[in-house]
Amino acid sequence: MTPFFSIIIPVYNVAPYLRECLDSVLSQTFTDWEALCVDDGSTDGSGTILDEYAAKDKRFRVIHQKNAGVSAARNVGLANAEGEWFLYLDGDDVLRMDALGTFLTYVGGTSSFDGILVQPFIPHWNGQDIPAKKVVTQVLVEKASKKDLFLGPYAANGFPFSRVYRRSVFGQLRFRCDIAMAEDVCFWFDALCLDARWLILRAEYYLYRQRPDSACGIKNPHRCTQALDAVIHALRDIGSRIDPSGESRLKYLRRFPYTVVYNLNLAIARYNELSCNERIRIKEQVAEIIGEAGCWPFGMWLKMKLWIVAEGKWLALLPSVMFCERSYLLARRIVGALCRKMGLR
Repeated sequence: MTPFFSIIIPVYNVAPYLRECLDSVLSQTFTDWEALCVDDGSTDGSGTILDEYAAKDKRFRVIHQKNAGVSAARNVGLANAEGEWFLYLDGDDVLRMDALGTFLTYVGGTSSFDGILVQPFIPHWNGQDIPAKKVVTQVLVEKASKKDLFLGPYAANGFPFSRVYRRSVFGQLRFRCDIAMAEDVCFWFDALCLDARWLILRAEYYLYRQRPDSACGIKNPHRCTQALDAVIHALRDIGSRIDPSGESRLKYLRRFPYTVVYNLNLAIARYNELSCNERIRIKEQVAEIIGEAGCWPFGMWLKMKLWIVAEGKWLALLPSVMFCERSYLLARRIVGALCRKMGLR
C-alpha cells in the first residue's frame, strides 16, 4: 500500500543524535508514513542504528551508499520515495509528534495545494530539551504567490526542511551535486519556479540542531564560491522565471543577505588560503551579483574590505595585520569613525 508521507532522511556520521531523530518519526500521531533513510557512507555506526530501526519497523527503509554528499543522499531518497507527499528531515534534527497529523489537515482529501511552507522552524536548538510549542496567534492559510514565497512577510530562503511537497508535482526535482554549500537555495528556487499552488502554515514543527562540526558549522573558505554561485543561480531565476524587475532581486538580497555576506567575509578573512582561480572567481561573482541587483546591496564596510583585497592595497605589506581579528576590530572602529565624520553613515 502506498504511504501518504515519505520522510527522506540523509544520514552521515550523526550517531549521537540519530536515535532521537528516528524516535521523533516513530512518535508521530499520524502513522501512514515511510522513512527513506540514506546512509551516505557513515563511519561512526549510524548505518547500524538505521538497520536496527528498520529491523523493528518496516516503515523504515534503509539505503547504504558510498559517501557522495548530502545532495546525492537526498536525491537517492527522493528517487525511491513512494508516498503521495514527501518532506526532508536531517538525521540530527527532530519533528514534533503532531507534525504529520497537522500537515494532513491541509493536504489530505481533495486539497488543491501542491506544497506547504511551514514557518517558522525552531533554530539554534541545543538538543537538550524540546521547547514548548509556541501558541501561534493565527494559522495563516492562503494561496501564496511566487513573490510572497521569496519576498513576502513569511518568505523563506533555501532550507529543504520545513516544506512539504506533493510528489506528483515536485518528484522530478533534484539537488545539485556539484556544490557542497547552499545547494538547498538552488533546489528551493527550482521548486518555486514550477507551476504549483502553495500554502503557508504558521506553526513550529521542525527542530533544527546547529552543530559546530556540521557542514554549515565548519568554516571552509574553499566552499565560498559554491555558495555564491547558488545565490547567483537564485537571482537569475528571480529575473527570468519569477519577476523580471531588478527591484525584486535587490529586495531578495537585502531580505536574505546572510549567505553572501557570510561567505564574502570568510573569503576576505582567509584570503591567503584561496587559490588564484578562487580569488578571480570571487571577484567575478561580486560583479555578477552587482549586475543582477543593479547596485551594491550591502554595507560600506564590506565594500571597503572587498576593495582592499581586490586592489591588493596594503595586502602585501600587512598580511598579518589584515587577518588579525583584533586589528580588524580596531580598523573597523577607525573606518566607522571616519565614515561618520564624513557623513557616509
